Amino acid sequence: MRWNAPWSGPFRAPPPAPGGRHTPLRRWPGGYIDSIRARSIADPDDPAGPRIHWVRTDHPIVSGEPPSPIGRLMSVADTANGIGATLDPAAWTFMNTDPVVHPHRVPEPGWIGIPARGAIGPDGIGRTAAEIHDERGPVGRSTRTLLVRPRD
Repeated sequence: MRWNAPWSGPFRAPPPAPGGRHTPLRRWPGGYIDSIRARSIADPDDPAGPRIHWVRTDHPIVSGEPPSPIGRLMSVADTANGIGATLDPAAWTFMNTDPVVHPHRVPEPGWIGIPARGAIGPDGIGRTAAEIHDERGPVGRSTRTLLVRPRD
């Protein structure tokens, strides 16, 4: 089973394993990454290929108010940029110029699964595409155009 979901149509992502492995998103600096929990699952047929990262946050969007299901999805959807990154974020900056999320149903409470892939052209313009899942199945898709530049 190859996980090419952002291009090949819907599939059911394997659920996050209890106590699963922490994701390589830790390579990204910043407080946002410290505010999420993540688990990573490799494609058993292509261990070197794309991964599914299951992410969630318990932090409210508005202090003192529980987030809506769509709010929870939106609070972690941009992690697709880090999941699909093809360059080292310690050496490169990735500016999302137009993140777009297209949900086709309201997600269930819990983990959000995101398999993602990025592509960057020689001019530094790229994109990340992802399919978004909850533990019940596909929830939607997301894309973002990237402006990629070397760090100073």
